[in-house]
Amino acid sequence: MLNEFSPDICAFETLQRKLKDFRYECRLSSYIGRITQRCTHEWLRSHAALKRGGSGVTSAAQRRADGGSAPTRQWHICYLSQPLSSNPSLMLEEVVASADRSPAETVEMRTLMAELARSVTTMSADPHYSIVKAVWPALLFEKPNISALAQQHAITPRALFNIKNRIVRRVMPVIERWQIVS
Repeated sequence: MLNEFSPDICAFETLQRKLKDFRYECRLSSYIGRITQRCTHEWLRSHAALKRGGSGVTSAAQRRADGGSAPTRQWHICYLSQPLSSNPSLMLEEVVASADRSPAETVEMRTLMAELARSVTTMSADPHYSIVKAVWPALLFEKPNISALAQQHAITPRALFNIKNRIVRRVMPVIERWQIVS
């Protein structure tokens, strides 16, 4: 016979009460996790921008600081992995004028990138040449997530590491020549 003090009913009520607490704690922990993830992402973006000579303040952070009423920004944060239109060898970082780079340095950087692109183009006999053309700037100038990049191009991470090593071996003489000249 079941009554209000039966162990089964008491256990069921206890379970219901704990489940509500558990659901609240899960929602709270996922909310805290999302906030932490956003803050970490914002910090990583601003840190990367500082390393590349930017102001270190992303537009979202600046909008929050200004209350959303600020006029257009004076800066533009660029990442090396952003290709300009259809030409993946021409990166935004090279084209956007920065205060610390002189016109001579900009010409020098573009010349170096053109030479690197020419040396990568000589890899046309490579079975993964289409992938090489698409990813060589990211592999040389950034530290991308190799697994995600490999999955994006439908190859194994080991094959992408091998591609990176072949690209580095191919462009190393160009880089050494530029270091001697500079």
